[in-house]
Amino acid sequence: VNKFKEAGSKVIRKALPAFLKGATSGFLDLDRGFEAALSSISEEAGKELIEHYEHEKEIREEFREALSDILNFLPEEMPLIIFIDELDRCRPIYAIELLERIKHFFGVERVIFVLSVDKEQLSESIKSQYGEIDAENYLRRFIDLQFSLTNPNIDAFCDALDRKYNFDAIIRSKEITVDVSKTDSFHYLGMMKILVKEFHFSLREIEQLFIKLDIVFKTMEQRLFPVHFRLFVLFEILRMKEYQIYEGVIKNDADAKRKAQELFEKKLSKYVREDSYRDVLLFVNAVIDAAGLKEEQYSKLIKEKQEEKEKISDIKSLEYQRLDFYLTLLQHAPDHFSYTLNQQIKTVVKKLEFLDSFKL
Repeated sequence: VNKFKEAGSKVIRKALPAFLKGATSGFLDLDRGFEAALSSISEEAGKELIEHYEHEKEIREEFREALSDILNFLPEEMPLIIFIDELDRCRPIYAIELLERIKHFFGVERVIFVLSVDKEQLSESIKSQYGEIDAENYLRRFIDLQFSLTNPNIDAFCDALDRKYNFDAIIRSKEITVDVSKTDSFHYLGMMKILVKEFHFSLREIEQLFIKLDIVFKTMEQRLFPVHFRLFVLFEILRMKEYQIYEGVIKNDADAKRKAQELFEKKLSKYVREDSYRDVLLFVNAVIDAAGLKEEQYSKLIKEKQEEKEKISDIKSLEYQRLDFYLTLLQHAPDHFSYTLNQQIKTVVKKLEFLDSFKL
């Protein structure tokens, strides 16, 4: 350990990246001297190493020998594995220098580095420094074995997050009864699965969406209804991906509403069954129409749709059934209270504005 510290003090006392700090804490049964030696390391002086490559070559060898000696504290079959996550998100020059340091300083048997990277992004970082070189070939200098991790199934990922945040328990604690199963597109989770796929949410964005909903669900009042959960999901997804359209919709801007309906028509038309009067796109259109309307405007919308329905002679036709269901969404509040869709939207918008208080 003393030999390792002495070698480090000569050239790399401040040069190795901070990922080693505390890396062995609570895992290796070594004395505090070894822990202290690792914990004193930082990124600061990496440039010095590269500028004085030849001059420091001898000291590097001394460092590698000292590192090999330290590995003797471990059982022979146990390697020292160091994980580096998201290297592609670092500054390009830092990412490249770190790869060089790993190669030149830690090329010791039983020391293994596992790099978690977006390889395409890392390649772009390399090109930003060296021009249009063969980044794939360049990375082979450092990476011996590659393994690609595919994204998980989106539905399964949403199910896992739903279990993690235990929304069912939160909803039960508020004495709210969900009116459809989770496999139904009218369930907030079923709707979410459809929309995050159609709006091409990344896994990070999906997780952020769940965090926001967790805050909303835990702070909501008991008087809310299942329809509010659908509105939370619908509006928050629109806020995250098309904020200007969302702003226009809740302010009853006609142009924004037209753009929103065209957007959802494009995204959700594949989910419309030709033999069904009840689908998520019809719900979305009703919500967009109702958003931002004052009571007089809302009553006028209902009257216009009623007159439109009365002109349809075949009450068994799909057109009639769809319009009738649309009117049901507008006219009949949960449990037949006078709490209509436009008012429900106002409640949800206030909750979403409350989310802005949190820096997520």
